[in-house]
Amino acid sequence: MAKILIVDDDPDICEILEEYLEDEGHQIETTIDPHKAWELIQQNGYQLVITDMVMPEMNGIELTMKIVDNFPQTKVIALSGGGDSKNKMVANLGLNQALEMGAISACLKPITKEDLLKEVNKLLS
Repeated sequence: MAKILIVDDDPDICEILEEYLEDEGHQIETTIDPHKAWELIQQNGYQLVITDMVMPEMNGIELTMKIVDNFPQTKVIALSGGGDSKNKMVANLGLNQALEMGAISACLKPITKEDLLKEVNKLLS
C-alpha cells in the first residue's frame, strides 16, 4: 500500500480522508499546516499528496508547484470546496490551475469515499 500525505487546514477533513484511506491499508500522515507539509514531504518520501487548494499562508497551488519541481515522482490530488454555485466556480478555477501546475487529479469537496478511492487507486496503479 502507499504512503500518503493529506494536507487540509480543516482538521475534520484530514480525519475523514485519513479514515477512508487507512481502511484500505494505506500509511497516512496528515497536517493542517502547508509549511509543515512541505517539511514532511522533504523528510519522507510520499507516493501521493492530497492537498486542499485554499489554505492560509501557502495555498495548495504553491505546494503543488513545490512538489512537482522537487519531487516529480510524487503524485498530487488537488481538492477544493464546492458549496454554492459561486464557490463552485471559484473552486473549479483553482482546481484547473492546480492541474496546469502539475497536479495529476482534481476533485471538488465534499468527496465521497468511493470517489476518493477511485482516484487514489487510479493514480497508484
